[in-house]
Amino acid sequence: MISGFSLSALAELVEAREVIQPLDGVQRADQLLISSVAPPAEAGPGQIACVYSSAAHRAAQASSASALVIAEPLAQSRCFQLVVDDPRCALARLLERFAPRAPSWPQGIDPRAVVDPSAEIATTARIAPFVVIGPAANVGAETLIEPFCVIGPGAHVGAGCRVGAGGYIGAGVTLGERVCLDPGAVIGSDGFGAVRDGASWRPLRSLGAARIGSDTRVGANSCVDAGTLTDTRIAAGVQIDNLVQVAHNVDIGERALLCAQVGLAGGVRIGRDAMLGGQVGVADGRSIGEAARVAAKSGVSADVEAGAAVAGYPAIAHGRWRRSAVLFSRLNALYRQVRQLADRLEDRLSGDSSTARRLPDSTGEVER
Repeated sequence: MISGFSLSALAELVEAREVIQPLDGVQRADQLLISSVAPPAEAGPGQIACVYSSAAHRAAQASSASALVIAEPLAQSRCFQLVVDDPRCALARLLERFAPRAPSWPQGIDPRAVVDPSAEIATTARIAPFVVIGPAANVGAETLIEPFCVIGPGAHVGAGCRVGAGGYIGAGVTLGERVCLDPGAVIGSDGFGAVRDGASWRPLRSLGAARIGSDTRVGANSCVDAGTLTDTRIAAGVQIDNLVQVAHNVDIGERALLCAQVGLAGGVRIGRDAMLGGQVGVADGRSIGEAARVAAKSGVSADVEAGAAVAGYPAIAHGRWRRSAVLFSRLNALYRQVRQLADRLEDRLSGDSSTARRLPDSTGEVER
C-alpha cells in the first residue's frame, strides 16, 4: 500500500525547473506528503494534479490540490506549483510511480501449467496456472506469463516481459526485453492470404514468424501476423493500442504509435516516430515515412512522405483535407450559386444569339 511520496521527490521525478510555494508558504516541499494523482477539479489535500489543457487550467485556479504540475504557473495559488516543460509527460511519470502493483504470481512454474521438458524457463520467471509452453521455447528472467497463455514451439520471450491473460505467441516468434502484451494479444498467427485454385480458395501459409523489439507494447486483442516467407518486424519502443491488425510482413520503425482499430495490410512500411490515429487503414505495400502523421479514419492508398501530415479518404495533405471538409459542408449552397450563374449565363447567351440572328449579314440581308 502506497503511503505517499514527498513533493520534493516528485519534483525531481518530473524534472521540475521551478517549485513555487503556495500563498501561505507555511510548509516546505520536502515536508508535504503526496498520496495520489487526481484531476485538478477533483483533487484535494494530499493529492497532486497535472494541468495540460485549457479546461484543466481553469479548474486549477480553484483547485484544492496540494500541488499542481503546470507549464505556465498561476499568478496566485494556494497550491504548490511544479513548473515543467511538458505536463503530460510529467503525468506519465507520476502514473508510473503511483500505479498500484498488480497482483503477481510467485516465481517459478505453477503446477497447473503445461510446459514441455525441452523449454527453457528462467528461474525468476513467473508462469501462471493453465499456461501452455511448447517445445524449445525460451522464457527470460523476471518475465510474467499470465493464465491461459500459449507460447508456441521455438518462441523466445525476453527478460522482463509481461504476456497478458489469454495471449498467444506463435511458433518461432521473438519478443525482446520488457515487451508488454495486453490480454488477448495474438503474435505470430498465420497471415491472411489466399489464391484461387479452381473453384476454391487455397490459403497462403506463413513460413516466417514475427519479431517484436524491446520496450514495445501491444494492446488487448491486437494481432500481429507472421510473415509469409520472411518475418513481420516491429522495432523497439513501438506503442500499439487495442484492436489493431498488423498483417504479414509489415515493418514498423522505432517508437511508432498506432491507435485503436488501425489496420495495416501486408507489406506496409511504417517509419520511425510515425503516428497513426484511430481506424486508419493502409493499403498493401504502402510506406508511411519517418515522423509522418495520419489523422483518424484516414485511408492511405499512396505512400506518405516523411514528416507529412495527411487526413481523409483517400488521405491527402492535412491542411488541404481540412479546407475540403469546410467546402463539403457548403456544397449545397455552392451548387445553387453555380446553377444560378449558369442559368444567367445561358439566358445572356440566348439573348445575344437572338440579337445576332436579327442583325444583317455582310450582304445586307436580315438573317431569318
